[in-house]
Amino acid sequence: MGQPVSGRAPTRTHRHSINPPGLPWALPVITVESSTDGPRAAICANLHGDECIGIGVVHALVESLPSALLRGSVRLYPSLNPEGLRAGARRMPGESVDLNRAFPGDARGSSADRAAHAVWHDLLGFGPELVLDLHADSSASIPYAILDRLITARDPERQRRLTRLERLARASGLTLVWDYPDALYRRFHLDRSLAGALLNHGRIEAFTLELGPRRLIAPDAVEAGVDAVLGVLGSIGLMASAGTEHPSRVAGGPWRRDSGPTPRKAGVLRPHHSPGTLLEPGQLLASIHGLDGGLRERLVVPTRSLVLSLSEQAWIAPGASVTTLAVPDSP
Repeated sequence: MGQPVSGRAPTRTHRHSINPPGLPWALPVITVESSTDGPRAAICANLHGDECIGIGVVHALVESLPSALLRGSVRLYPSLNPEGLRAGARRMPGESVDLNRAFPGDARGSSADRAAHAVWHDLLGFGPELVLDLHADSSASIPYAILDRLITARDPERQRRLTRLERLARASGLTLVWDYPDALYRRFHLDRSLAGALLNHGRIEAFTLELGPRRLIAPDAVEAGVDAVLGVLGSIGLMASAGTEHPSRVAGGPWRRDSGPTPRKAGVLRPHHSPGTLLEPGQLLASIHGLDGGLRERLVVPTRSLVLSLSEQAWIAPGASVTTLAVPDSP
């Protein structure tokens, strides 16, 4: 039981487990609850087993929330893919389906479907008004927030909800990036990601935070993630935190996510700019070289672009992604 600080109401921390049907493992869940009624929020992490930074953020929040929570409650999911974590793999072992494309799930489907179904019903049973999903992009990246496309609502409801979603995400203090345009969003089944499904099918505001290295729980990335989460929780009145702006934040836009130019030739990737750099149309992003150093290909950006992250791979195959960019979003 957390102790009241400076007149705060006492809090209670309790734990339970989710047991997906037919699967031999459980998912830990921690809820920090104030004795004063208020909003409910949920923080999810490690949907992709090799994206570990969110675990460190959740563990830090478990320690700090009992003395910071003013009202309401926060539910924390430190790992939604513990078998992928143990295997160091993005997907659940033996699964062809990406767990983050399986929501709202199916109790009689694949292992990913069943895990997604169990998580979905635990979340909806808690009844949050906001869900943050913590991911990791690359060891060469700035932290940023991805806002999903709302493809199941029409104006004026659509505009009202998107305006609220953007306001909530701004409280993270991170660079804001809308997801791929509607057609690509549908093609990539992003409305079946956790945040996308909650927003489009669960009618719950949700977005994703991309927080840094994938396989390493880096202290600076954990700190940035905790600051971002606390800023958002403070914006809905769960705590007094006003949030802080991350030094890497780039304003302007609106931006949207883009996969950037891809190489036609294999070779050694040599980036020419660091994450957080703004590039103008035609500017060189990276080059591909042979092992002898000879230039094989130049990759330039076709439009104004913000470098969000760079590939962690030194050797790049034809058609492979070398970057994640933010480019101007069309209305």
